[in-house]
Amino acid sequence: MEQLDFPPRQFTVGQEPVPAKSIGYYSSNTRLFSALREALNEKEWEELKESKLGVFLKFYELEFSWASRLVHYMLTFQLDCKKKYELWSLIGVKPVRFSLNEFGEITGLNCEYVKNLEHPLVEVTDEMKAFWELLGVNFERGPSIDDLTTACARCETWSTDDRKRLGYLAIYAGFIEAQRTTTPTRAALARLVMDLEVFEDYPWGRVAFKGLMDSVKKADLTKTSYYLDGFVEVLQVWIYHALPEFAAGYGDPVEADPLAGTPTPPLLAFLGGKGRKHGKEKLQKQTTINTCTVKDYSEMFPLWDDEVEDKKADNIIEAIFSSGWSWNQAHWPDTGTKLWTSVKVEYKKVKTSKRSLCSAPTESEEESPRKKARVSPGQDTLNAEIKVWLTAMASSMVEGLGRCESLLTTQGRMIESLAKKVEDMEKIVGGENYEDKKTEENKDEEDGGKDEENGGSDDEEGGRDDEEGGKDEEERNDEESSSEADEATPKEAIPEQATPKEAIPEQATPKRGRPRKAQAKKGSKAVEASPQLNRPKRGQAKQATDKATVVSNKSTPQKKRGRKTGKKK
Repeated sequence: MEQLDFPPRQFTVGQEPVPAKSIGYYSSNTRLFSALREALNEKEWEELKESKLGVFLKFYELEFSWASRLVHYMLTFQLDCKKKYELWSLIGVKPVRFSLNEFGEITGLNCEYVKNLEHPLVEVTDEMKAFWELLGVNFERGPSIDDLTTACARCETWSTDDRKRLGYLAIYAGFIEAQRTTTPTRAALARLVMDLEVFEDYPWGRVAFKGLMDSVKKADLTKTSYYLDGFVEVLQVWIYHALPEFAAGYGDPVEADPLAGTPTPPLLAFLGGKGRKHGKEKLQKQTTINTCTVKDYSEMFPLWDDEVEDKKADNIIEAIFSSGWSWNQAHWPDTGTKLWTSVKVEYKKVKTSKRSLCSAPTESEEESPRKKARVSPGQDTLNAEIKVWLTAMASSMVEGLGRCESLLTTQGRMIESLAKKVEDMEKIVGGENYEDKKTEENKDEEDGGKDEENGGSDDEEGGRDDEEGGKDEEERNDEESSSEADEATPKEAIPEQATPKEAIPEQATPKRGRPRKAQAKKGSKAVEASPQLNRPKRGQAKQATDKATVVSNKSTPQKKRGRKTGKKK
């Protein structure tokens, strides 16, 4: 047989996380089932116990002892299995499997495959709404453990069927879902209770196993404490079932009945027990191991809609079914895939002294060879862990980038095809209107180009106005120089002042540049339509300032002339 690759360990040997506190859980709620036992009469309680879901009530009556430390040890022995609904742990050199097959064998529950397992189609009826009102629960959600506990106190006047429905919902919320007492259950599954026969025949074993595995796979085993949802006690019974010698000494087996024999299913065969101090070492020394529930090869891989493929995990099943296969240490390297170390660091107080720190060495110290520094035995292991972790992270990143690239390429092609289809649909729906719309868009683009050209011509006119303003300024300078000459010869200045009518028209006469600009505005339609003419042209502000300056300069010499002429008179 060719060499097979198997999943590596999750944690390096000797560096498994140490449990500081117990694992928290919510199943087998004592308050809920005590209230249910008081609410139902003896006949109703026995009918529930003998139903297909009665194994949960029988387990409750065992008063099973939870050993969280034992379960934690088994979880830290896990192999790095990628599958969502399968778990492998390593005991010595032999792997042990926990899958739907083992769960079904231990509990005896219905684990058949159905489509839409967690979202069954249920018809909403008036009877259903009325029962939800009895429970005192919002119809859009399922009842929580607290809701059902409260309902048990007021169910005396309910019908027999409604009281039985209350018992089924207590099993569903307290064992199958088994979450926080205030967390609502899923309404789609809870509504199945309106048909008692359908509810009893539903594959609740598959539902319970899926919820438990979702919680186990998400749990952070490196924390000092954590909680698990679902029917967690079955993990402890799985350990007893897989390790019969260990179960005989630590599982507190139920005594076999002389007539009925060993209790069945295996879930009811043990009373549990507290975790022992050296339970971890005891687990690893077990030699009698039931690796998995053996069925036909085709039934060894339970069907799930969203299962993740893991060839290395499947290779374990292939090795088990191959003849003459034997496990050895070479199949399981000591290095794990998760970066974690449980090494404890000890701090020692340094004794201080007033003596000099650089005291001279004695003769014995000089003669004795210098001791070598101790090397930490865990350094190589830590380096190997870091290397494995970085390699796995790099490969995951490369794989993820490849998927992103292919996804973006596919989406780009889809967008192009959709754009083409939209354009074709516009042609089909629009017809002639589509062509007219395209023609109007082209005309708008041409008009936009013309507006830009008109804007350029306006800028040229502004430049011309600036040139004319410059010429006007030169003329004003010439006039000022001539006025100064007139002041130097007062005899000639008097006649000029005697005719003020000529001076006033000169000041009121507009500049030569402005009439041209006004004519351009009146004569050009493009200029009138352009919104750019509403803004002041370049150079207009400067011309207005120059005009005000000229007026003030001309008014000042007139006053001087007036005073001179008055004196002569």
